[in-house]
Amino acid sequence: MSTSDNTGGSTDRGQQDQQDQAQPSVEQLEAELAEQRRRLGETVDQLSQKMDVKSRARDAKDRAIDRATDDAGRPTPQTYAALGVVAAAVVGFVVLRIRRRRG
Repeated sequence: MSTSDNTGGSTDRGQQDQQDQAQPSVEQLEAELAEQRRRLGETVDQLSQKMDVKSRARDAKDRAIDRATDDAGRPTPQTYAALGVVAAAVVGFVVLRIRRRRG
């Protein structure tokens, strides 16, 4: 009986040692918490940028102007071509509407 008690006691200590090793230290928990806070802060910053509609619209406008003009601020040939296509489409649409009303 005393032998089984000794074995049981040593097994309990072995389980306790394993549990102690499985539990993270205070420093590990603090480091993990700091990392989670940092990631949460980044996520909040990203979400706030997405929700800033005025800033996003201003950025889109600036990108469009940069693509449509050269370094001196003059429209590029591609911009003139695109404007010509849009103008032709508008004129064509108006002509079709007028013809449908008369016909």
